[in-house]
Amino acid sequence: MRLARKDRFEIKYLISFQQKQEIVDTLMRFAELDKNSPEHGYNVFSIYYDTHNFRFYREKIEGLEKRVKFRIRSYKKSKDDDPNGLFLEIKAKDNFTIIKDRCFLPHDICSRLISDNIDVESLSDFADHYVVKKFIYYHKRWHIKPVAAIQYKRLPLMLKHYHNFRITFDHSIKCMDTGMLNVDFSNAEYCLPSRLVVLEVKFNDKMPLWLMNYIKHHNLTQRRVSKYALAIEHLYQKRLQRRIMT
Repeated sequence: MRLARKDRFEIKYLISFQQKQEIVDTLMRFAELDKNSPEHGYNVFSIYYDTHNFRFYREKIEGLEKRVKFRIRSYKKSKDDDPNGLFLEIKAKDNFTIIKDRCFLPHDICSRLISDNIDVESLSDFADHYVVKKFIYYHKRWHIKPVAAIQYKRLPLMLKHYHNFRITFDHSIKCMDTGMLNVDFSNAEYCLPSRLVVLEVKFNDKMPLWLMNYIKHHNLTQRRVSKYALAIEHLYQKRLQRRIMT
């Protein structure tokens, strides 16, 4: 079991594939590939939880400054990569400040947890962990369930000489209405057009002036892009209003 807590700022931009390559080529003079990433990036797989009437989704759409979401996440360096475990994560947001807590859980525990074939009380071996405690609380109070699976390709860069300053490029964002692990996304639908890329700038303190000027010079506009919200709207667009009203 591992604990990792990050209090960070996160700013997002929506760019084209052509812009992505231009930006990467420029940034590589000041950045380097994340040491944990293969040359061409890796796949991020997540299963998101929500209530029956999409409480967490509605908090996002309604623009609540303070909100939270739960997910189970894995990182795959290749298509056939099978990690030994996954992360149970809580991502809380207070305006632009991100607080992310996560707990590493064995693969079999996550699989049973997702399929709801396990009582949360059986997580007693991890019950002293903050993330598990909070998950149990929300599971009991609001009966949160898996509602969407999302997978995308990520290229992560780290700025040189800046502590924990991370820039990621996420593309090929697909979603499925499933709560299963190890699903085949080859026939899944895009919840964001494949020509678009989500650029995220993540940092603890402040953005360098040169980077701010670069963003301004290239007319990059800050966007409140949520992969989870995009997936929910894509998967449940015909039923969303009815389910929210129940």
